[in-house]
Amino acid sequence: PSTEYLDLSTFDFVTFNVYLHDREAFRRYLFRLQNIVGDRPLVLGELGMDTLRHGQEAQAEFLAGHMREATLMGLAGAFVFSWTDDWYTGGHPIQDWAFGITDADRHPKESYHALRKVFQSTPTELLKETPRVSVVVCSYNGGRTLEQCLGSLLALNYPDYEVIVVDDGSTGRTQGN
Repeated sequence: PSTEYLDLSTFDFVTFNVYLHDREAFRRYLFRLQNIVGDRPLVLGELGMDTLRHGQEAQAEFLAGHMREATLMGLAGAFVFSWTDDWYTGGHPIQDWAFGITDADRHPKESYHALRKVFQSTPTELLKETPRVSVVVCSYNGGRTLEQCLGSLLALNYPDYEVIVVDDGSTGRTQGN
């Protein structure tokens, strides 16, 4: 059945296999899936592209772009299908597809290197440009913990943010920090 009719309320997390090649359609579909799963973690169970039909360069661009989108959208995880082109069914080799990020001899394809770059990046590094962020700390008599809170915020590894402290009429030492 279509995903909108699935009852997912009994699951701790939800996984879907998604094979949409168009990145914008993929992104829209991830929004839809996140809406369906609600507050449960969403994991992509399979994501892949065949190099026999699309080529190594297209596979690398596709997988890196889609994994970037999944990361930036806050998915709990994603699995790339598959590690290698060396597959068998019924004891016979599969020779009419090549979804692996390594070839049948386990030599890395272009997609292996493209995915490695995505997986080694922080979400901030994956953004095309980083938006300015305002962190608002609201405090009422929070003087005991405010210094530690502000110290943590000043240690953030983000290129463009500001910290705004709002004192909500404290009577203690909140204003002195």
